[in-house]
Amino acid sequence: MEAHMIRSAFERVEATRYEGVQLIQQPVKLQRDPSLSEEELAKLDDATGQASQKRYCPVLLADLPEYPTVFLLNRIQHRLKLPLCWVDCPAFARGYQDDRLRTLARLLADAQAANWLVVLTEAQALFEHLGAQNDDPLERSLGYLEQSRGMIVIHSAPGNVLARLETRLPLRIPTRSSA
Repeated sequence: MEAHMIRSAFERVEATRYEGVQLIQQPVKLQRDPSLSEEELAKLDDATGQASQKRYCPVLLADLPEYPTVFLLNRIQHRLKLPLCWVDCPAFARGYQDDRLRTLARLLADAQAANWLVVLTEAQALFEHLGAQNDDPLERSLGYLEQSRGMIVIHSAPGNVLARLETRLPLRIPTRSSA
């Protein structure tokens, strides 16, 4: 997902100490995307309600085009009034190639302490090609995510990672019926 699209939907973007990670705040009003159903928006609103109560609430954005994805992130941030911790997973993976999972755990701990809403974009890059020393990097990563409180948004393209994420994450947008 291109950074210019996300920047156009928010007024403030700040760098963090992590490579490929930015804090994004102050959403601008966006037109509702007609490709999203009322049912999907209602489910997302329910999830933001759970997240506001500090309950673990993962949301999977499954291979959506840019505008619906940005619209949903904008809506989430507007409702929760928390900074989005935008993780460009390909850049994060390149920057922390040898220590990716440990750095992800540190980032999630920092996000929880600072009350950030974590968005993992192009997540397949984070979980692929970790090498034989890791038993199952996706399972370990999901374990770190499940220890978090609040909402975590995961954006993934089609493939093995998306298929496995779908079995573990309760909320998928678009829903299978509308995809």
